Amino acid sequence: MGHMKKLVALCLGLMMVIIGSIAAATPAESGKTKIIKSRASATFVSANFDFDNPNLKDPANYHNGAGISNAGKFTFQAVAEFAPDKHTCTVPGGGANAGTEFALVADVQVSRFTATGDLLFTKGTSATLCEDFSTSPFPFIFTETGVVTGGTGKYFGATGTFTATGDGATLSVDATGAHLFGWFENKVVTTLTGP
Repeated sequence: MGHMKKLVALCLGLMMVIIGSIAAATPAESGKTKIIKSRASATFVSANFDFDNPNLKDPANYHNGAGISNAGKFTFQAVAEFAPDKHTCTVPGGGANAGTEFALVADVQVSRFTATGDLLFTKGTSATLCEDFSTSPFPFIFTETGVVTGGTGKYFGATGTFTATGDGATLSVDATGAHLFGWFENKVVTTLTGP
């Protein structure tokens, strides 16, 4: 009988240690901040999607790309729309003020990490793009900032911010002048905080 009491007490003690360890580890894991540095490349094409015009007058672009980061390899898809802001700008190697400046209308993205299948959701909050239409293909550069809006798996409930810089070119414009196809490369730094 005495051995049984000792065994029950030992089991209860071990359970309390395990439960205490889990309880102590959960808040520490959940509040962690991580810096993800990545680089990626993608193609884009005008989509049947418009954030601000119901008549699809100025369509957004659909992006499909892949990249590498210190969090692993990933693929991504996005829908992004820019509009001219009536300023001129200069693309590196281009003529002074020969570019047209565009401001962000909206940008949403989903990144899928290859090893786990976990998704990370982001949303652009501010961006500027400068494109030079004086030479074909039409080169551009851009900068963007935004926020992390959650995800799945280990990114579920994640928050944070990101900054991106990149360049690319529009390879083709259709007869309407509103539909585009092209490519870009970018570098992104994301500051990610777990839920």
